[in-house]
Amino acid sequence: MDFSTLKKNLNEAKFSTYEEFLADLQLIWDNCKLYNMIGSEIYKLAERMERMSRREIQKFKSQYGLHGLTIPNSAPTR
Repeated sequence: MDFSTLKKNLNEAKFSTYEEFLADLQLIWDNCKLYNMIGSEIYKLAERMERMSRREIQKFKSQYGLHGLTIPNSAPTR
């Protein structure tokens, strides 16, 4: 999964639920961490972006009353 595919799927209304979108977003972070060495700059950036996106998703949930919205867990690290 990558951002261009995520954007394309979003623009083409391929997601039925927020959870489907969030699962693909989480897959981006998971893949960054899977295919890059722990401690590398890309790995660290993926961790940072994952934390930032989780904070923004929490804000979105609160703002729109989506308390039942589930944020996918990160895949286990190596």
